[in-house]
Amino acid sequence: MRAMIFILFFFAGLSSAHESLPGDVQRDILISEHLPNLLSGKLTAIEVDISPMVRIGSHQHEGFVYVYVLEGYVHSQLGDQEIVEYKKGDSWIEQPGITHSLTHNPSKTFHAKLLAVFLANEDARLTTSGVIEEK
Repeated sequence: MRAMIFILFFFAGLSSAHESLPGDVQRDILISEHLPNLLSGKLTAIEVDISPMVRIGSHQHEGFVYVYVLEGYVHSQLGDQEIVEYKKGDSWIEQPGITHSLTHNPSKTFHAKLLAVFLANEDARLTTSGVIEEK
């Protein structure tokens, strides 16, 4: 795990972008690097900052996603599985194409920060849909 984090931070300066979304969710691309040994594969690491009381609607990803909670906590639901609370230090994996039914920061005062690491084809869309709403 430490090696993975080191690799991500080492490459973080190679590619950086910022995307501000409605509903006080911010995504910063930390790295996006072609992986030549995975044919058309690409690794992309994104820091997601979710403001208090913000709920991200249903969406999907076209690649594998590893998510690690950097700060705060979130409620998350994949498909019709039970809603799970993840806190700082927790992580989960999302398979390509599974519906991420819910991501919610239930805190009334603190932001939640996630590190999302995508492994996908070069031309894959990282997130295919989703409505962001405040609750």
